[in-house]
Amino acid sequence: MKQQKYSLFTTIAMIVGIVIGSGIFFKSDNVLVFTGGNILLGIVVFVIAAFSIIFGSLSVSELALRTDEAGGIIAYCETFWSKSTACAYGWFQTFIYYPTITCVVAWVSGIYITMLFGMNSTLEVQVLIGVAVITVLYFINILSYKTGGYLQNASTLIKLLPLIIIAAAGIIF
Repeated sequence: MKQQKYSLFTTIAMIVGIVIGSGIFFKSDNVLVFTGGNILLGIVVFVIAAFSIIFGSLSVSELALRTDEAGGIIAYCETFWSKSTACAYGWFQTFIYYPTITCVVAWVSGIYITMLFGMNSTLEVQVLIGVAVITVLYFINILSYKTGGYLQNASTLIKLLPLIIIAAAGIIF
């Protein structure tokens, strides 16, 4: 069987999609509220967060270089700490972390879709739309890895375009 591979662009798009999550769009106002409306301080907060992500990613890549085991963070926990730590982390990711992230992203999708189409924005409507979005994306990724890759590329470009425009506008104006 031919091994399925993603292109370099798709792989980079996956990493960018993970690092620049949806939080940058729906948490910016909270950052400004907590910094008392100080834009410079808000930018400093985002820069600190960016450096934290960069150095966290470098730390994980160093762990990856030190072992040939497959399995990501869970394998690193087993190799460098203990089997019980790896097991606990695996359970945490499976039952707390990933479901929570998926729910938040689904809910935010529901919020933005109701705003985009001027729909009645009750929590129930937002959640139903979010569940529909996650379900559709799930099936797209199951049916074809290539289609999932194209979707990843498109969503990363859609995510980066407003950020680039905002940054350029901030520099120009």
